[in-house]
Amino acid sequence: MSNKSNVVSLVAKHFSLNPESLKRFKENIENPFVDPIYQSLGLDNLRKKIKLSPSDYVKYDNGWAKFKILFPEFCNKTLISYEDFHSGLYKGRKLFREIISFYNKKDPLEQVKIKVNLIKIGEYKLPKVKDLYLVLSLNFVDWFLCSTAENWHSCLNLNSDYQSAFWSGLPGLIIDKNRAMIYLTDGEEKEYRGIKTDRLISRTWGILGENNIINTIKEYPINIISNTLLVDNFKNIKEINKSFKSKHPIDFLFNKSGYSIFPYLDKSKLDKDHFIIGTDGHGGLFGIDIKGNPYDGTPYNCEYGLDHLIKRNQEINDYCGEQYSCCECGIGLIEDEVYYDEGFVDQYCESCFQELKKT
Repeated sequence: MSNKSNVVSLVAKHFSLNPESLKRFKENIENPFVDPIYQSLGLDNLRKKIKLSPSDYVKYDNGWAKFKILFPEFCNKTLISYEDFHSGLYKGRKLFREIISFYNKKDPLEQVKIKVNLIKIGEYKLPKVKDLYLVLSLNFVDWFLCSTAENWHSCLNLNSDYQSAFWSGLPGLIIDKNRAMIYLTDGEEKEYRGIKTDRLISRTWGILGENNIINTIKEYPINIISNTLLVDNFKNIKEINKSFKSKHPIDFLFNKSGYSIFPYLDKSKLDKDHFIIGTDGHGGLFGIDIKGNPYDGTPYNCEYGLDHLIKRNQEINDYCGEQYSCCECGIGLIEDEVYYDEGFVDQYCESCFQELKKT
């Protein structure tokens, strides 16, 4: 099966889209809308992939800039090169040890402070990899695995155990005509359930604004995609602010219970007219039910990921709209569906409760 076929199969079996929304999902994955601003970049398989030259790393490496600010005396005295910084070594010794020696910090607490600063720098430092690529993607396969099969955690990981199951909203992104994912990769491949795509070192979302400028939101998991790097390669691009409004409205997909499908939004939210707007706060999620009534959050109470649903042949809608969950199988429950054990402590669905009584 192809990447797209595998995604469609998982969405159809486990994400509980209503029939009309599932039809729209399939149509969009086969014939995606591409705004002219993105078309002008020259996409190949809905991606613009740019191999970065190592000679440009010094310009794009925010970690190097922070290093020079935090350790100015060391930089001025040693004339350390960017190549040394990038390698993590100076004169064949680990950079941390050289800095400790330079500042003559024998006090363990002072050494910890230096180590903490180096860790902070590491969150902005370009990685030591053979090749480094900047990619702008409108390919939904990349979006679907935007946080999955990685060595870092995210609420958009298809196997996140976060109770609101934000990963369940990923299929809803397919109807966002404003969106692109921008990421750095070493070109290595990752795989989940037969779906293969690039491994991500860090990524951000780009949202097209009314002025045809791409606005970036929270970078994750590390801050290595510099503004200089983005502007050099994509021109009309900037970080989102509270005055932002998306170019295109959001025409929601809905689940079988009539709730809109969309994941959590960092540094943005959805307004009542279904446009993405910027915010001063962390962000959030605004949705509507199929009758047009607003709600905040997600319709699910599920502490399990997609693998759990696949193993049990369940749909995410089994966990819809409930404030309780069965401590045995995890299915969501409303108050009238809850069964308690003899101690009135643990909560069960009827099926698991009946099984419990047999033991």
